[in-house]
Amino acid sequence: MRFWLPMRSTTGKYCMVLVLAAGPLWGQGELVIVNGASFSPAPTLPYVRGPGVPGIVPGSLITLFGIDLTSAKGVVAADRFPLPTELGGTSVNFDGVPAPLLAVATVNGREQINLQVPYGLSVGTPDPACVLTRAAEEVCAGERALWVNAKGVEARYVGIVAYLEAQPGIFTVDGRAAVALHTDTGRLVSAADPAKPGEVVAIYATGLGPLKGVVASGVPAPASPPIETLNRPTATVGGLSAEVLFSGLAPGLVGVNQVNVRVPVDAPSADAAGGQLDLSLRLSNSLSNTVKLAVSGKPQMFTVSAEPNRDVPLCHVLYYCDYIVTLQGKGFSRNATIEVVGVNSGNIFARYTDLKIATSDTIQFFLSGASPNVIYTNGGFLITVVNPGGVRSNAIQQWSSTDHPDS
Repeated sequence: MRFWLPMRSTTGKYCMVLVLAAGPLWGQGELVIVNGASFSPAPTLPYVRGPGVPGIVPGSLITLFGIDLTSAKGVVAADRFPLPTELGGTSVNFDGVPAPLLAVATVNGREQINLQVPYGLSVGTPDPACVLTRAAEEVCAGERALWVNAKGVEARYVGIVAYLEAQPGIFTVDGRAAVALHTDTGRLVSAADPAKPGEVVAIYATGLGPLKGVVASGVPAPASPPIETLNRPTATVGGLSAEVLFSGLAPGLVGVNQVNVRVPVDAPSADAAGGQLDLSLRLSNSLSNTVKLAVSGKPQMFTVSAEPNRDVPLCHVLYYCDYIVTLQGKGFSRNATIEVVGVNSGNIFARYTDLKIATSDTIQFFLSGASPNVIYTNGGFLITVVNPGGVRSNAIQQWSSTDHPDS
């Protein structure tokens, strides 16, 4: 089941994907605790007695499933910030600390609560003697409990939980594709608009743990200054380690982490993988779900053509000094650099970033200062497209030592 997160965002709203966890529980029926982003079960931690308890991360997003959780019909979503601590007659608290609620719902007979685990929850030390001899529905000193109040009944559910430092989960669009944005345009990374090798993309997740700054529970994260996580996760794209440039709270959102990751320049051919590479995050010993990231192949040139630029003055006695060079291919970046190397010397003649035309399949630029004598002396030029991050295309030679182009 999915429904939209009521998050303030200039790029749209993304849905939560739900997974199962379990633990000691008192109440009416089963209460299911799930991660707010991933398809992976929440970890079960060893406990003094019983099968273990679910581990949850303060500040992260989780979802609860159960019966008699709400009187709401359909979806009742929060419509303000700070997020409310009661919706549809339902509230949740952790050891008396109210949890901000994003939404409650009854859809197709299933009831759920989307919430943020409050910041600042302390790790307890349960009294072993009490745990081993506890009476029914007793919470022992030092235990950490989740309380659900619904339909006028206090403590309709009481579940023993444990607090984890981190348990990363990556949001997905459809259960497979990561919620990831191009950092230069803010557009969603997709099969129709894939990331490029060397490009930096923003990955959206939850559960990355403690922060270097402070933000209140239920309040959107500020954009300036950004709040970083205390520990930075590692990232893997296509089986290769990927550089993580930023890890923190996503500005304007509640309980959501943003991780800026550079797609490895030498990532395996995404074309061979159907344009989809595996992406995962790891923090300490906690591994996220593995999702898919749409990545284009390396830039490839098919043809190069050049014509004298007749809009500039003649030089070298009727020889033109500038040429308009047109490249045709695929996978070009709008921010590409054109590298021109002399064939004979192997030295770089020039690099061009001021491009006349720059699309994914066509680049046009002015080759300046290349008189026919210069072209002849160099034995022609090797031209290469270099996308951001140093991702290089194949090189194509234009002219040779036998060419002596003139007007």
